[in-house]
Amino acid sequence: MLHLGLFIVSLLSAAEPAERMTIAVAPFTTTATSEYEWIGPAVAQALSTRVLGHPKLNGTTLRQVEAALRDDNIEPASVSDPENAIRLGHQLGADLVVVGTYSAQWPDIQFLVKVIDLASGKAKVTQTVGGDLETLVDIEAQLAKILADAIAPQKLDVRPGAFGTKVLWAWREDALAHQTLAWQSLAPASADPSAPAGLPLTAVQQARSHAQHAVALDPGYGDAWAVLAFANALLDDRAQCVAAFAKAKAASKDFNPFAVLAGAFADVHQGRAEDALAKYADALTRYPGFLHARGYLGELYNKLGRHKEALAVFEAYLQLAPKQPWTLAQRGYTKSKLGDHIGAIADTIKAVDMLPRSPSLLVQLASRYIDANKLIGAEDTLMHALEMHPKEARIYTRLGYVYLLQGKDDLAIAISEKALLQAEFATRMRDRAYAHLNLARAYGHGGQIDKAMESLTLAHSEDATVPFSEIADDPKLEQLRADPRYKKLGMP
Repeated sequence: MLHLGLFIVSLLSAAEPAERMTIAVAPFTTTATSEYEWIGPAVAQALSTRVLGHPKLNGTTLRQVEAALRDDNIEPASVSDPENAIRLGHQLGADLVVVGTYSAQWPDIQFLVKVIDLASGKAKVTQTVGGDLETLVDIEAQLAKILADAIAPQKLDVRPGAFGTKVLWAWREDALAHQTLAWQSLAPASADPSAPAGLPLTAVQQARSHAQHAVALDPGYGDAWAVLAFANALLDDRAQCVAAFAKAKAASKDFNPFAVLAGAFADVHQGRAEDALAKYADALTRYPGFLHARGYLGELYNKLGRHKEALAVFEAYLQLAPKQPWTLAQRGYTKSKLGDHIGAIADTIKAVDMLPRSPSLLVQLASRYIDANKLIGAEDTLMHALEMHPKEARIYTRLGYVYLLQGKDDLAIAISEKALLQAEFATRMRDRAYAHLNLARAYGHGGQIDKAMESLTLAHSEDATVPFSEIADDPKLEQLRADPRYKKLGMP
């Protein structure tokens, strides 16, 4: 019997060639009061689900779009501006970007939707749609029809409720649950049981409550069951997680992208990586344009150390969506793991050429130079990045690491301290952890063991998954490793 991993790679390596349109749908923005804020992301997710379920289109999930907005420092409220919409489209490698605004005051709602063509930089469609808020499910179907006309001759499902429910209040509760869980990554690395929780316990419980209300209002709403299962997975309630996923599968007559991503997350979280691989592969067999699952499949192979299989996944991804810079950078990362540093740097430079101002891609390029032991190239790249992004914590953190490798401990301390100043937000836990790790090493090199231990303790408390092996492998840190406090932290 063919090994699952080899079967997946052979399947994905044979992916159909490009000429597939990639569509990204951004959250619709509003100046309406907070009670209506759920509508913008909910409508965007519904439209995205329709695209993702199309066998001949590539689509992005709402989570991918929101991550791209954060990465490129685009304020979500301004994404409907044409310039920002085009920036977002390039970030996602899209051909078309759907953006819009809406006004809402019970009982009325009005949408202005634009479908922007990245090739021309102009709106292919600009149209208004509106009506009674009670008929929002039907209005979303009208928005789907506008998108369908823009991509003709490809046919899009424009039935009301094709995204999973026709019950307005169930849709609202499901959307609120998604919003509450939005900061919890579904990436395989985040599913590791030792990874730091992305959300406080109370937030996960609140999301579970919203999902419970949604399925009570519409027991056939597959996405709401999937959200409930995911919340239970985060709460380590395995029995309820399994039961809710079974309900999601039974209820989902149509495509349910979140159930795939959340189900794979739960599998990895519970130590069943092979089951996660199978979930991604099964979804991609039926829906090859489900780019988020394709990316996570490659990431999971890399996490498992199966880099050749990861490389095949990213090669297939680029066949389908050749304008996707993130995928080029991921292929570069994978090549680096396989020892092809020249190819890794070349791929990442191509990605940066697509998005010259992207802080994430510039940091990745610096990392590929580090992998190749080209520290001057890494330093130059990061200094260039800081000229454009003087408040980006991750750039300072990586530069501090470069200075450590160059033996410039004083500079490493100064730059890592700057990283901490720029990483105050709760979402920057990993940046803070790496900055503290840099400081621990730099202070340890200088014999300042108390300061080193303080920094090491802070790094561990921020994120216990950062590579503390750097401490164990550093020949200059024998004094630090001999300290009793070091062993109490459970360091390697």
